[in-house]
Amino acid sequence: MQTSFQTIGIIGKPSDPSIAETLAVLCGYLKQQHYTVFIDSASAHFIEDQHVTACSINALARHCDLVIAVGGDGTFLAAARAIVDYDIPLIGINLGRLGFLVDISPNELPEKLTPSMIEIVTKIDGMFLNSQRSDGLIVSTPTGSTAYSLSAGGPILYPSLNALVLVPLNPHTLSNRPIVIHDSAEIEISFCQTKQINALVTCDHIEIPEVFISDKILIKKDPKPIRILHPEGHDFFHILRNKLNWSSGYHTVS
Repeated sequence: MQTSFQTIGIIGKPSDPSIAETLAVLCGYLKQQHYTVFIDSASAHFIEDQHVTACSINALARHCDLVIAVGGDGTFLAAARAIVDYDIPLIGINLGRLGFLVDISPNELPEKLTPSMIEIVTKIDGMFLNSQRSDGLIVSTPTGSTAYSLSAGGPILYPSLNALVLVPLNPHTLSNRPIVIHDSAEIEISFCQTKQINALVTCDHIEIPEVFISDKILIKKDPKPIRILHPEGHDFFHILRNKLNWSSGYHTVS
């Protein structure tokens, strides 16, 4: 399955000047991200962009590896009929009052448009671990292992373990699985893209939005831990059963 796109085609609702603003924003964003952009001839006159190639819908389908339909469900279905023989994916941007097939609204551009995998290289204490194509990588302590890491398929780590877990997010290769390492290790993350990426680093809800392909991210345990107090009788396994609804319908025997 193709996971990245280089050439993108745009098919607009014909004879509808209201699409002009959305087309301009869309084309500008795609060109900024260094995509090659084609637009169907019936919609090309709505924009003034010399860097976008106008062509027939059939030619567009032959040249592109992704098509974006801008309009309503009718435009989406017309685009689907035009590209069905070329086995390329279709995204819909909704400009109508109601649309079930076109599920991105103009005010969600560009946040929801054309996300791509990043290519991550991971080293542990300077030793190469792996390279992976995925939506991202979670690095978690045992305390954090029952949060985002768990929802991404990571293991639950007992709180007192001296460990870290690395969990890939939607990896392209299904054999890429979470791995648990000692928490004294230094984790190095770098990227092997050939063009700029749309990536960010989030550290417990603190975001570092500008990440470049030349960056190296180093992660290691802080030498000063936080001491957490629990009430008397605190039972980690009871919390797991309660929060995750384990053993529902069964009673324990003392």
